[in-house]
Amino acid sequence: MMSLHLTSQEKSRLINEEKRKRRIARLIQVRAQMANSAEQIRETVLSDKTVKLNKIKADLCEAVVNRMREINSKPTKSTCTEIASPVHRTHFNTVSFRLTTQEKRRLIENERKKRRIARLLQVRAQTMSNTKGIRRNLLAEKNCEQNNIRSGLRKKVVKDLRIPSS
Repeated sequence: MMSLHLTSQEKSRLINEEKRKRRIARLIQVRAQMANSAEQIRETVLSDKTVKLNKIKADLCEAVVNRMREINSKPTKSTCTEIASPVHRTHFNTVSFRLTTQEKRRLIENERKKRRIARLLQVRAQTMSNTKGIRRNLLAEKNCEQNNIRSGLRKKVVKDLRIPSS
């Protein structure tokens, strides 16, 4: 039977999974911001009239896009903060991947609820199995009694039908 109590190992696993999900979400957000910046750079390159400025900005845009491709190939927190502009970097560092006590409690409570439901389903399945067994036993007993009654009646009828030997 499954226990509702979570071990410290299970609690830390839940918390680490949640942190990992948040890190991934944050990486996606930073990449979207960087892609948006690259798109803005491209737009200014297209709207500029001077060839020299266009060349410089195009090179810059290409460098940003190439660097973003590198980041996409190896998504880690360090490469994101290394590439991000100072605005992104400070914002990125202010986002905490730590879970508050309340969030940890919520994760643990959700896991307990899942276990409680699983245990209830297990108990119900066991009960259903037991009731089927009980029904079978009752039917078998009833059939046995009926057979005994029939057998007793047959013996009595045979006994009554015997011709007296005297």
